[in-house]
Amino acid sequence: MTIQGAGRSANLHMTTTNSRWFQMFRYKNNNIVNEKGKVMDVVGGRDTQHNNIQVYQKNNGMGQQFEIVYADEMPPVPKKGELNK
Repeated sequence: MTIQGAGRSANLHMTTTNSRWFQMFRYKNNNIVNEKGKVMDVVGGRDTQHNNIQVYQKNNGMGQQFEIVYADEMPPVPKKGELNK
């Protein structure tokens, strides 16, 4: 991922890396943040499909809080009837 315009934009997109500050993020306290303090932010702060993700100043709103779940630790999807007792 990279911040477009070498960090001068709020837009994110996928690309190859050259390991610059606008491409290096870490997961810290439920935020995905870079060394300049910009955090990943879901546009509009809504949990809906196909929303864009941008970078923004940290405000700890719902659109900036992420939970990382590793695929090998994720429980299987329940089968029909398994949630009904």
